[in-house]
Amino acid sequence: MLWAYTIYSAALTPVVLAAFYSKRVTAWGAVAAIGAGTVVTLLWDVPGVKTLFPPILAQRDAIFPALFVSVASMIVVSMFTNAPEPQQLAQFSD
Repeated sequence: MLWAYTIYSAALTPVVLAAFYSKRVTAWGAVAAIGAGTVVTLLWDVPGVKTLFPPILAQRDAIFPALFVSVASMIVVSMFTNAPEPQQLAQFSD
C-alpha cells in the first residue's frame, strides 16, 4: 500500500499550499486537514467501508476522498476558528 504517498498528497499538500496562498486558514484548520486526510486514507481499504459509497467513488484510490475530506475540513474548521492576527501574518510578509 502507498499510504505514505497518499497521506502526503491528500493531507499535507493542501496545508502547505494554504500556508502560501491563504491568510484565513488557521492552525486548527491545518490540524483538522492533516488528521482528516490521514484517517480517510487509513480507513479507505478497511473491508466494508467502500460499500457505504456509490461505485463511482468506491472504485477510486484513497487519495480522492482523502483530499476532498482534508480540504473540506480545513475550510470548515478555519471558518469557525479565529483568523490569525495581522501581527502574526506580518512575520511572513516581506
